[in-house]
Amino acid sequence: MKQKLFSTLKSSVLLGLFFASLPNAAHAITAFSESGVEQLAPHRAVYDLTLDKSLNSANITSASGRMVFEVSGSKCEGYLVSMRFILSVLDTKGATNVTDVRSSSWEDGEAKRFRFNTSQYNNRKLSKTTIGDAARKGPGMPIKVKIKSPKRVDAKFDEKAYFPTEHTKLVIDAALKGQKVVMAPIYDGTDNGNTLYDTTAFIGKELKADDFVVKSKIKNLEQLKDMVSWPVSISFYDKKKSYKQDLLPDYEISFRLYKNGVSRDLLIDYGDFSLNGALKEIEFLPQTACN
Repeated sequence: MKQKLFSTLKSSVLLGLFFASLPNAAHAITAFSESGVEQLAPHRAVYDLTLDKSLNSANITSASGRMVFEVSGSKCEGYLVSMRFILSVLDTKGATNVTDVRSSSWEDGEAKRFRFNTSQYNNRKLSKTTIGDAARKGPGMPIKVKIKSPKRVDAKFDEKAYFPTEHTKLVIDAALKGQKVVMAPIYDGTDNGNTLYDTTAFIGKELKADDFVVKSKIKNLEQLKDMVSWPVSISFYDKKKSYKQDLLPDYEISFRLYKNGVSRDLLIDYGDFSLNGALKEIEFLPQTACN
């Protein structure tokens, strides 16, 4: 379960599902053009994690934790994404296990390069570190990866795939155009840096009214009250596995996605258990101007 949890969380975070808002709503709206996403904006968000459901096969009695997610940069200097995820799990035998995942990544604004560094701690002991550097000549070109840890190895992916921030832009752009389904492979550096995932994103009906934002006491959240959003669900399939036989994804992530990239109402489903992620804090960071 620990390895499965680690891989899933790494992917879900580096996908960039929780992108940002600008210091005020008017500027946030100008970050997007009618033809699509021009630039993602920086922010820091805190989510409280709780157990949604657990099947007997998961051997989980309860789970709780917190995720802190921060994104900075711009399409000119690239996007820096950092995450700290801590989850405490009580199993059916009464033992408590604490998973602590710390990751950072940088992605070129033109999606030509992606660097990643992730460490996982189990019960305060470092269990794994993944470090790598992926590069390509341009979007849709083959991806070459140099992995430094857990062991030095080179990998190459010939088919068209998206880096995490690039994929986020793809989903938002599709939502703005009224598309309902987006299918695309993604490379995010998970599973020792040598795995490519197929993803299918389902985009629901555009939502305008938002009573939660109006009534919420979360500081800065009121900036979203007049912004459209969509319910989004993304399924992930490891391309190395024969998932086509049963059509079951490795995991699924559902959330409410605003036009400016902010996300809330997270649900991460691993199959035999799932986690809720409730937005508790959000801080808007300065936008770096492009020269």
